[in-house]
Amino acid sequence: MIGEYLAGSLVEVPQECPWRDPEAPCNIVQHGRRDRKTGPDHALVVCRCHVHGACFSVYPKGFVPYSRRPLLDVPGSRSPSYATAAREAADGHAWPRLSDGERSWSTQRRLIRRLSEAFGAFDLAARDVVAIALGLPLRLLSHLAGAVGYRARGRAVVAVLDGVGHDLGRVLLAGALAGAWGHPWRWQREPPRLVRLVPAHLAESSILSTSLKRGLPPPFS
Repeated sequence: MIGEYLAGSLVEVPQECPWRDPEAPCNIVQHGRRDRKTGPDHALVVCRCHVHGACFSVYPKGFVPYSRRPLLDVPGSRSPSYATAAREAADGHAWPRLSDGERSWSTQRRLIRRLSEAFGAFDLAARDVVAIALGLPLRLLSHLAGAVGYRARGRAVVAVLDGVGHDLGRVLLAGALAGAWGHPWRWQREPPRLVRLVPAHLAESSILSTSLKRGLPPPFS
């Protein structure tokens, strides 16, 4: 679930969990905090719903489970985003062959590939689903798989990001449809409600279940 943090503290504990039920209203409390060696520069809040017996982590905007850096550029991030890696590659800026702690050639290539995978680049079924759901020309996603060289791959990713308006919600939807991560939810403060980022008709469709990787998505990092 995505929530809002301020100075490392969760601004508001969600009032609903993903297992919400109109007949059994949620009762959610802050259960604990989970430190991470990489990723957000503060601990993640873990919430628990006593009614549905479930725990879930609340991630700051831009992050997904296991990611060490945000998908898109977010203010105050200590690590360059996946989008930054692609944009700098598109501009012909290769990261150093030897790591400087945040940037390295192998990391840049990996980030570009992982973001391509989040748009279904290497899975024909997932690619079709993502293109239809996001209203993207299929050729844009096909270029992700066919691009050769780090500059061309970076340009292909940037073209797709431009196509979705660098909108985080649409990127999260694409990744969920492609099986890169689970179904994301966002707690909206005004008006207070839990927002499902994957529409119900897509989440329950047979074509989506076919495009997923049979089971839990692999760690996205």
